[in-house]
Amino acid sequence: KRANWCVVLAQTGEIGDRRSMRFFLVRLDNPGIEVSKINTNGMRGSGTSQIFFDHAFVPENSLLGQGEAGFQTAMQVLGASRIFFSARGLGILEASIDNVAGRITALRQSDSADSRLDAATTRLSEMRVKAAYLSALLFHVARLRDNGKPFESEVASLKWLAGKTAVEVTSQAYTLVSRLGASREALLSAERFMRDANQIPLAEGTSEVMERILARDIARTL
Repeated sequence: KRANWCVVLAQTGEIGDRRSMRFFLVRLDNPGIEVSKINTNGMRGSGTSQIFFDHAFVPENSLLGQGEAGFQTAMQVLGASRIFFSARGLGILEASIDNVAGRITALRQSDSADSRLDAATTRLSEMRVKAAYLSALLFHVARLRDNGKPFESEVASLKWLAGKTAVEVTSQAYTLVSRLGASREALLSAERFMRDANQIPLAEGTSEVMERILARDIARTL
């Protein structure tokens, strides 16, 4: 079911003036507003849409908050959202690891002498190490935010690593499941995890944006 309202961050002054950015609570059935669904490749469990504004009137009482804090608030929300998407990436890669582990277990029970098992188990252990490292960083950054401490650089590192690790692990998992002769259901799951993982480096700021944030922070220390 589609939402009836949305929160819009809009510029009310000159282009490029961050101080003029404001949040508005807008009804999606207002005249001049059109919502168009996007068919995404991955993460299809929640709807994704484009919103078009064509001379849409927004009343003054739709303004959320006061002052010139719109841009700063947006950055705070984006930082929290990057933690959320990193957690989503971790969940996807852990599910793909479980998918591989299930196939290894089934194969070991049917033929413990299968020559593919040792190599597959080694790859699985490497994938679990990557997941554990990402999980540790995720909880570290989440604690920084919960304690009200600066975390912009740390969350950029987290988001970059989550995208890279999710793509790598789900791709490796798909290859392993394929080589181990998995069922059609297991293969379809591996494909879905891989498609979903490809969205992590793109959402809430691309990996390239995260790299620029980190490069800027490093330059400040030189």
